[in-house]
Amino acid sequence: MMAGTVCDRMQEPGTLETATMKRFLLTWYGITDLRAALGFEENGGPILAALMTREYSHVLVLAYSDPAKTGPDIERAQQRYTTKLAPALANPASEKPSRAEQTEAVDAFSNTPEGHALFRAWLHEEIRRLDLGVAIRFVPKELASLNDAKGIYDAAAEALDVVLATEGEKEVSLYLSPGTPVMAFTWAFVSLMNPELGIRAIVSPDPRQPPAQVRLPYELLDPSRRQRRPGNAVAEGGFDTVFHLFGEQRLPGLLGVLQFPSKHHVFVSSPKYPAECMRRFLPQDASFAELHVNPFDPMSTHQEILGAVAAMPGSQRVGFNLTGGTKLMFAGAQAACRKVGGVPFYFETRDHSLVFLDDFSMMEVRGVQNVETFVELNGFVVSRPGHWADNPARERRRELTRLLWRERRLIATLYQALAEVNCKPLGPFHVKREGVEASLDSEMRGHLRLGNAVQVLPGCPDFASYLCGGWLEEYAFTCLEPALKSGRLRDLRIGLEVAWPGMPNGTGRHAAQEFDVALTDGRRLFLLECKAGRVLSEDIYKLENSVRNYGGLEARGMLVAAFPPPDASRRRLEGARNLSWLDGNRVPSRLVDELLAHGKP
Repeated sequence: MMAGTVCDRMQEPGTLETATMKRFLLTWYGITDLRAALGFEENGGPILAALMTREYSHVLVLAYSDPAKTGPDIERAQQRYTTKLAPALANPASEKPSRAEQTEAVDAFSNTPEGHALFRAWLHEEIRRLDLGVAIRFVPKELASLNDAKGIYDAAAEALDVVLATEGEKEVSLYLSPGTPVMAFTWAFVSLMNPELGIRAIVSPDPRQPPAQVRLPYELLDPSRRQRRPGNAVAEGGFDTVFHLFGEQRLPGLLGVLQFPSKHHVFVSSPKYPAECMRRFLPQDASFAELHVNPFDPMSTHQEILGAVAAMPGSQRVGFNLTGGTKLMFAGAQAACRKVGGVPFYFETRDHSLVFLDDFSMMEVRGVQNVETFVELNGFVVSRPGHWADNPARERRRELTRLLWRERRLIATLYQALAEVNCKPLGPFHVKREGVEASLDSEMRGHLRLGNAVQVLPGCPDFASYLCGGWLEEYAFTCLEPALKSGRLRDLRIGLEVAWPGMPNGTGRHAAQEFDVALTDGRRLFLLECKAGRVLSEDIYKLENSVRNYGGLEARGMLVAAFPPPDASRRRLEGARNLSWLDGNRVPSRLVDELLAHGKP
């Protein structure tokens, strides 16, 4: 039994007490299951779909608990669901929750005790309503992260111990679909270590269909078929060949290329997500190859990899980057890796570590060195690099930038007049309001009076756009500079522009997007949208699109606002999985820590 973690004891209906065969389903529950419990999924979720086949008498559900998911923001979002969304879902005449409201509710309840209680109660009620006659045990498990391989393995092994301790004849099924790829791999790994149980594995590639069984390669347990691990990849300078699972997200493949020296890189992909785009990131002396597989058939991946390995010279050191692709590609590649004596590894981007999946040892991820790489990885080119020194005026106005932060309410009174000036061709201007006055003379000297203080800055042709809001971009940049110097950040840019490949050289009208501030810590791209005045809904929409299009799934965006955003904008920001925001005096004191903190799970 999993000491100290069991919520529900196995309460067996009377009809099961005399049964000679107990049919166990072991599974994690995932986001789709939680969405079903919240009322957002019409099909009921993967776990209920499996139970509705009436093939199981007992189900043990593992639940990932994140101890960091606490605080007033989480509580408020949960309360909003309880008081507003849940009653609306129960009333057919009510307006249904928007996608943003659903996302907020899922983020609030996922991986929390309240979410576990909600899902457990819902599953009990559905089993009763459908008269499924299934006994349930619900087991929360704290993990260091979503893909804490050691913690996941411990949970799976302990769950299997529960089955082994149960008297009588038994049949065990492991559900690979709910949860992360590491969770799916660990179920398979644990089952291979217990062949005497005759464990079967099931998957649900289509939530509208009942789960299907997949065959686990138990023949690999035959000692005569095992091969030695081909050397220590770290100590011996890398691998001869690395197989990379490749899917919609390109970053895992790039991390694998950067992590280990290798002469050959083989990308295992599907026709929907070809890997040709990765060729440009390989070292000049490395070769590129691609294997197209059926992403929902693990045997397809298994056989293609074994065929490729068979064509290689002997004594190869082979690594397997199992981070990308689908869960079933993961299962097939892991089986192939075991058969050929390869070294399987997985990138955990949240804590910047690489996990070796054969012995669960870990090493630090080398990561990405600059912002351009993220942009190019997602299919764009950098048209303006966005270095601080590209505009010499920035350095001359550092002190003024800090003064404008302190006097942000006063300078805001000039924004409308400055915006009108900024729409015209560059040239001299003069605007004035009570207590503040700004001008640019014919020699491109900027003049600014704030109260009794007067600043004169030579060589500032962009003075109007700077005072309109560019000053906040420069202020945010200077707040982040110490983190760059200390090594917490690897790259930091301001005003970087990106363009579509093949566009004419130059900036401005050919740019696809300009980023106020862009940076990376080596593991993901961060984009800052700086708003010195009023925050509009389109500002958040722009930030959401930029994060998705230019940084991928793991990218993060932050709105940096001089003044608090409106309630509607704030709720939208709080409901987004990969966005956050700071305003007012929190910006200088908390910008770095808030930005680099783990994103919402």
